[in-house]
Amino acid sequence: GTATANRSHPQTHDLIGLFVNTLALRVNLNGDWTTRELLNYVRNLVANARVNESVPFQKVVEALGVTRDRSRHPVFQVCFGSDDTAVNEKLSFGEASHPAGTK
Repeated sequence: GTATANRSHPQTHDLIGLFVNTLALRVNLNGDWTTRELLNYVRNLVANARVNESVPFQKVVEALGVTRDRSRHPVFQVCFGSDDTAVNEKLSFGEASHPAGTK
């Protein structure tokens, strides 16, 4: 899964507050992916999933009929974050991070 800002409606753009929603993603890791192929695949998957970002996560869990178990998340085992902004910040002396090209 991944978090989404959930601010797709123009009236929410100037509001202060946390509107984050969680998107459930089914990522197929079968296959011989290169890093670039996997990043492109996940980027496209997330872009397509954002169409449903306003659906409350609890409704997704209920629709799946998942039996709740306190030892694990009801829908996914990995949650990742992404940032669409450019990255060029120093991490430590002499090191810098750069975005991985996916196009």
